[in-house]
Amino acid sequence: IFINNKSLGFTPLDNYEIESGKYRLNASRDLYHTYFSDEFEINDSDSTFIEFELKPAYGGLEISSTPVDDAEVLINGIVVGKTPYITKNIPSGEYTIEVNKENYSTITEQITVVDETIAKKTIVLTPNVGKLIVEGDRVDIYLNDVLMSEDQFETMLSPGIYTLRIEKENYYTQEKEITIYAGKTNTFNVTMSPIQGSISVFLEPADYQGSARY
Repeated sequence: IFINNKSLGFTPLDNYEIESGKYRLNASRDLYHTYFSDEFEINDSDSTFIEFELKPAYGGLEISSTPVDDAEVLINGIVVGKTPYITKNIPSGEYTIEVNKENYSTITEQITVVDETIAKKTIVLTPNVGKLIVEGDRVDIYLNDVLMSEDQFETMLSPGIYTLRIEKENYYTQEKEITIYAGKTNTFNVTMSPIQGSISVFLEPADYQGSARY
């Protein structure tokens, strides 16, 4: 409580003695609008009662994300939690909301919180990686010449062009370029072709042509 800009303490303020004269009162509290009274006069022997109500200067904020939850939420650059994020007491005003999630693009938006109102925002997250699935049977799987697996393989990759190579003993090596797009899935089912040889048998003398072969 302030009277003529002089601090008098906190409410309730009872039987405070003050000299006769004209005064203005103002009262403040966190998350509330400051109260300013009209000018009033106190005369000798007067007992003046002042009652007022502070108006909230805060609202609520709810931030959700789709198609996935558990995304990190920053308000004005400060980490405050993860989606779905809910707070009931945030000062009214303009805020910058940033939502982060691994394998998704960061989204930044502005939001306005109004007195005694809940501001709601649903952030649509867009994948910034693609998925590669390779299905094979006892094969060596190489991606850009790096051995990734010796059987099944699944991973998330940044968009771009990659070289996939599949090897297996006594089978022809397979190699191909694949293009990864954000939000898309590439599935490669491995079918290996065996390396096969041939044999020819000739008999001498010619009289033995047609003999049984074993």
